[in-house]
Amino acid sequence: IQTYVTPYKEEVVDELISRELSRKGQVFYVHNKVESIYACASKLSSRIPSAKVGVVHGQMDKNDVEDVMSRFYDNDINVLVCTSIVENGIDIPNANMIIVENADTFGLSQLYQIKGRVGRGNRISYAYLMYKPYKNMNEDAKKRLQAIQEFTELGSGYKIAQRDLMIRGAGDILGPEQAGFIDSIGLDLYMKMLNEAIEAKKIGKVLTPPPSKKLFDIDAYIPSNYASKSDKIVLYQELESIDKESDLIKFSKKIRDVYGKLPKETSLLIQKKRIDILSDNEEFTSIEERQNKVDISLSSSFSRIDGIGSDLFNGLLPLMNKLRVTYLNKTLVVSLCKQNDWLNDLETIMKTIHSIYLKFKKTSL
Repeated sequence: IQTYVTPYKEEVVDELISRELSRKGQVFYVHNKVESIYACASKLSSRIPSAKVGVVHGQMDKNDVEDVMSRFYDNDINVLVCTSIVENGIDIPNANMIIVENADTFGLSQLYQIKGRVGRGNRISYAYLMYKPYKNMNEDAKKRLQAIQEFTELGSGYKIAQRDLMIRGAGDILGPEQAGFIDSIGLDLYMKMLNEAIEAKKIGKVLTPPPSKKLFDIDAYIPSNYASKSDKIVLYQELESIDKESDLIKFSKKIRDVYGKLPKETSLLIQKKRIDILSDNEEFTSIEERQNKVDISLSSSFSRIDGIGSDLFNGLLPLMNKLRVTYLNKTLVVSLCKQNDWLNDLETIMKTIHSIYLKFKKTSL
């Protein structure tokens, strides 16, 4: 889909529609005001002789909407003047042009959905996002139109949703402090927390989450003076999707190459991610941070391995003055005292445990 952002001019609109109709195509024309939509359709019909104009909007009877859409599908109508109702999954293979009036008043994700109504066939499709030339657009509107031009490839809907959240902020969702929160935690975690909050509100009580493997009370983030707000959201999301240490190494190298030496806070963020990746291994059941210690609970299958106690003792001997190993309810728990550099110690302990687990797993095959 070739996307253009341009000032609204009647003569340009008429030329574009006439050209598309001359190649036997059909046109969506988005006019998002019900009170003036019929006047708009009448003007187009009078100015463009080849136009067979129909109208669809959300206040119409359902049967009337279906009738108009059926006629548009059969090409009895070749210019459909419509409100944003068109964003809801209407696919006409022969419709390869969409013109949007006052595009600066739409949300970014909404624009992306509307634009997606064309390009369903095998012909080049066009989207014209128009704004009134005398109107002073605010910065958010300019960013929306710029972004819809920028993301034109297949599968860019997710990027559009991300950019939309960046431009508008997440808003006041279940509380006043949510705006911009995604910038700190990443989209996946934000949506997870949001879904949990909605579910809790439905049932009238706070849900108790299972023991977490991944949350630590440390200052781990990307500072504002290291990367721009928009870049930070992309970086957070990329980091959230990583599940292999090799990919984390590549990620770390990439951001150093692009943004320079890692700040302490970002180094901690990457280290925390390494621990997250380790914690996903099957020998770990939970990692719980407490006031003065971190408890690493190991799986019952790992805890039952013959000779595991000796290997753990030898492997963790250099840190024995900082930790305690207990056996409770047929499960081993390694408790680390939170002293200086405790995150480094935690990573060392987990790598040691994982190495021991791999050794026993290999010998059991």
